[in-house]
Amino acid sequence: MDSKQHEDPASERGKDNEVAFLENQGAVVKSKSPSNAALLKAGLKTNLSPSEATAQLRVLCRKFAALTEKVKEETKVREAAEREVRRLEALLGNEASPVVASCRAETQAYVRELKETVGKLKRELRLEKEKNERTVAKALELEREKSALLASPSPPTQPSPMRATSSQQDTSSSSLKHHSAWDKEQVNKIQSTLKLTIEELEDELSRKEEEIQTYRERSQRDRARIKALEDEIHARDNAQRAAQEARRQLEADLQQAQTEITNELENMQRIHDQAREDRAMRETLEQQLVTLGEVNAALEQRSRALVRRLELASAATQECQDLKMQLRDAEVDNETLMQTIRNLKDEQFTREKDWKVRLESVKDEKSQVEQQVCELQEDLASLQAQNSLFSEWML
Repeated sequence: MDSKQHEDPASERGKDNEVAFLENQGAVVKSKSPSNAALLKAGLKTNLSPSEATAQLRVLCRKFAALTEKVKEETKVREAAEREVRRLEALLGNEASPVVASCRAETQAYVRELKETVGKLKRELRLEKEKNERTVAKALELEREKSALLASPSPPTQPSPMRATSSQQDTSSSSLKHHSAWDKEQVNKIQSTLKLTIEELEDELSRKEEEIQTYRERSQRDRARIKALEDEIHARDNAQRAAQEARRQLEADLQQAQTEITNELENMQRIHDQAREDRAMRETLEQQLVTLGEVNAALEQRSRALVRRLELASAATQECQDLKMQLRDAEVDNETLMQTIRNLKDEQFTREKDWKVRLESVKDEKSQVEQQVCELQEDLASLQAQNSLFSEWML
């Protein structure tokens, strides 16, 4: 009994020393962790009780869930931004078509060609007018010559002198007749020539008038076509200005989308850093769980030692009862010792009961922590997979 009394305080001191050693060992492990600065910045505690560790694990689970949702949302935002960028690039590629750019040049070339054609027709018309004027002047001159020839009297015959002979009179009369026939023949030729020339000139004039009318109609059609082309060019210029304005707006939207994508990438980098810090925190918590497991093993070993000591205490009690029958003179001391032993047994029983309760609580907390660690590992694996997929997608 006496040996048991002296053994229990020593065992209690050993137990306290062992628990303190394990706690100090866990603290050393946490102090050696490379992520203590990040954990301190995040407001984490180092020496945690099982309940605090469980609470921190729950907080970490919620944080991981929130980070996962945020990563999904930012992934959707980035995909939408990239779709918008592709759509804007497609629009810009369509606006770069050379049809609108070359239409104005083609129209201007056609207008220049029409102006050259009109100028050429005007020059030809002027030449034809001059030619017609010369022909008409020639015809008028011939008409005047004809009128002059028709109006000119026959050459006067001077009175034959008294000394002229009859043979001279016959010769002059025959010469006059011959000259008058030749004049008539020339007048007829001139009239036929003038008639043919006038008819040709009238035909040429009517043909030229028809050509002029055709040129006028063609010029009117060309003017209408030029007006339509100018309207079309004006409309296309307006459309091109609107397209340029839309392009500038799209470029501004593209720049804004690129800025948003850059911001999203920065946010993703911050989230990645936060996930790395959370991973380091999880490693620290795993180390704490290992420490708690070691403490639990030590407590179980201590409980087994206490059970063995309780059995030894029962044997010692039986031995004391045998000694009481043999040593009547030490009854008072034995009663005192028995009372002391009963008190120690009560204390031991109470302590053992407390330790059992604490052991069961620690086991429950350990199972909960292990379950939460498993869930945390699954969330972490999912987040790592998402991060890897997102990184590959970014690359």
